[in-house]
Amino acid sequence: MKHNEPSQRINFLELLITLARAKWFIFKVVLSVTIVALIISLLLPATYKSTSIVMPVKQQSSLGVLGGLADNILPLSFDSETMGAESLAIILNSRSVRVDLIETFDLMETYSHNYIEQTLRKLDSNTDIVLVRDGGFGFNPITAMEISYTDQDPSKAQAITAFYVSHLDSVANVLNEANTRARFEVIKQRFEQNEAELEQAELAFKQFQEEYGILDIETQSQVLIQSLADAVAQRTQLDIEINLLRSRVESNNPELRSLQRARGELERVIRELTEKGEEGTISEFRGVPSLQEAPDLGLRYMRLYRDVIVQSKIYETIFPQFVQQQMLVEAPRRNIQIVDAAFLPTYKDGPKRAFVVLGGFFFSLFICLFIVLFRSYLESLKQDSHEDYDRYTELKHHLVFWKK
Repeated sequence: MKHNEPSQRINFLELLITLARAKWFIFKVVLSVTIVALIISLLLPATYKSTSIVMPVKQQSSLGVLGGLADNILPLSFDSETMGAESLAIILNSRSVRVDLIETFDLMETYSHNYIEQTLRKLDSNTDIVLVRDGGFGFNPITAMEISYTDQDPSKAQAITAFYVSHLDSVANVLNEANTRARFEVIKQRFEQNEAELEQAELAFKQFQEEYGILDIETQSQVLIQSLADAVAQRTQLDIEINLLRSRVESNNPELRSLQRARGELERVIRELTEKGEEGTISEFRGVPSLQEAPDLGLRYMRLYRDVIVQSKIYETIFPQFVQQQMLVEAPRRNIQIVDAAFLPTYKDGPKRAFVVLGGFFFSLFICLFIVLFRSYLESLKQDSHEDYDRYTELKHHLVFWKK
């Protein structure tokens, strides 16, 4: 270890001595390249950047109590489906928007390009779209968008930035209007179908009530049972009186005949209450179904009543959506809110002359150090190892392309 330390110190000193010998070469090259970089930075044209900040707009439902009523029926969302920030960013980066911008400002002529792809790449290099998200960890929603364009002409930079914003709003409006109208047509078709089905169910229920005179099957069935019970009780009482009177009088007794006629009338009433009446039969119990008819009529009544209730619930659910979508179709809406409009830049954005000069300085310094050290290596190689130097000469000879 003690033998290696002086060797390393000597090599480091030799390195410093080598650099010191070439100090004027390094100084001249670095100074020359730095001056050239300064001249180039001064000759580069100034560029200006115009920026606009926009925010996506969240449209809220304006149905008020109607929307709240629908929310109590089903957990439906009544917020209009506007373009989200991600969708707006996709629109900005779409080819159609960029091609429209190129054609509007004749950028192919400005950039002296013959192909649209070259102009698109140049346009993308001058355009900067920054998505501003909420703070925190993980994937957060986009809250705003910064749209910037850089150009040598400040007014053109402002105009192109403003074009981005206006075109974004117009394209988003067209897409939103198409989506809203499509949803409205679907809801309108289902709403009209529901209206027709509800009307048909109500008419069928009304015809059933008019045909059988039934307003409430449960209440009228209770009336039927009570009437039947009263008639059977009266018939039982008449049977007792007839049997008692028959044992005391002749069969042609007027009182006995009167009781028998009364019992026959009760038998007819009981028969009408328990059996299905013949078509065309007129009865004082026409509004009360018989016990034989009650199960079938009750089933038909409940089915018709169910159809009316179901279609009414569907109507209560779909009607607020129909009204809302109709309002969205007819009412104009905004999809973006402009926080900062595109401004006319008055201070140059580039070039960064200090970075150009510093870049030239450090690049030339690195190249000079490499050349000086490589030359020192070749000199030591020539003195210490002739064989390796000859191989280097051969390599140099083969690397010359204009020699065969």
